[in-house]
Amino acid sequence: MKIKSVLTVVSAIIGIGVFATVGRASAIKHSSTTDPRLVNITATEMFQELRLTSPSSGQFAVLFARAQNSGLMPPLYTYLNQLALVKPDDLYVKIWLANAAAAVANQGLQATAPAPGAIPTLDQQHAAIDATARASNLLQQSKQLLQTAVALQPANALAQSSLGWFLVQQYNAIPGLQTEGFLRLNSAVSLAPGDALLWFNLGSAYLLPDPHGALPNRIRLAESALKEAAKLDKTFAAPHVLLRSIYIGLHEPKRAAVEAKATAELTPGSAK
Repeated sequence: MKIKSVLTVVSAIIGIGVFATVGRASAIKHSSTTDPRLVNITATEMFQELRLTSPSSGQFAVLFARAQNSGLMPPLYTYLNQLALVKPDDLYVKIWLANAAAAVANQGLQATAPAPGAIPTLDQQHAAIDATARASNLLQQSKQLLQTAVALQPANALAQSSLGWFLVQQYNAIPGLQTEGFLRLNSAVSLAPGDALLWFNLGSAYLLPDPHGALPNRIRLAESALKEAAKLDKTFAAPHVLLRSIYIGLHEPKRAAVEAKATAELTPGSAK
């Protein structure tokens, strides 16, 4: 099995940002066996929790993922922009605002992308042009914020991981910047080896397209990082989703079935 074909299997699953998730979940009550990132949240609930959750806490990462899963990234981005005006020196506000900006940019691009083989109408072409211009501004904001955060606090693992993901995702066609991205992602897990989210970021980054073939062993590197993420946080469903896809691509059905079972057990609304 060639690496390129395995990457094709997983490319549609990773998602649009640094905190990729399994997918939209149905509204259910939270249980101890459910991935909290997959529990839907309303805008009202999100704003209530935002007032009670520090951006520097691990719980904020979960709240961010819930907002992303629930289609609330645009209002969260607006909130973080406003918060940055009130707290211009808060490093974590910068980091989360950067991640939200990148997520909104990519969502806009995906929403206006024509279906494969379809000929876009004039209105659709205009919408795509507008989305591209807005995405360019948002991604520039994201990059500047993350570079500032890393410059201010080089030992901040979340800042390093966020910038690393951004560089790998946005500059995968430029070997030098992609390499810098992986260096930062690996630096992040060295700085905070017990943080499952950082290992997930590293693992999912290895599964992004690699047009230059710079890392021929990236599938196994991804597998190792994702297994570490799943081990560190046993409620985290997304690593299992990507591991299942890896094993499907590698023709390892038994291991894929194990990961499918783990995903089902953590997914809201699935039969337990």
